[in-house]
Amino acid sequence: MSKEALILDTIYLLVMVIGFIWCLPYSKSIDVLFSILIGSIIWALVSYGMWGVYKILDRKNVLSDLVNKSLSIMMYLPYMYLIIFLLIAFIGMVRVFVFKDYIYAYTFFSALTVCHATKKAVEMIEK
Repeated sequence: MSKEALILDTIYLLVMVIGFIWCLPYSKSIDVLFSILIGSIIWALVSYGMWGVYKILDRKNVLSDLVNKSLSIMMYLPYMYLIIFLLIAFIGMVRVFVFKDYIYAYTFFSALTVCHATKKAVEMIEK
């Protein structure tokens, strides 16, 4: 994993731990906090999915062939992935702030990681 990804994941983990400690006295159920923490970790790992697939394809020397054969879809695939993640994050944010359904808080905590993963995937395609 790159240095930038480790820094982002460390910041992300610190924010989650501070938020967890801050919410603990106010929560009615500790299960909700644990599900938000686990959901956030899974969400952050999945957000690097496209970059991981591109990294594997690049090591197998298949990525350059795919980019040459299908110019448009491979260039826009990371952005479609980003849009889907940010749309789900927006829906989660609305559910948290409007409907006070805090179980969906994990969806927008890792928007920074999906933006970083998209940047890394696009850099890999462009080279």
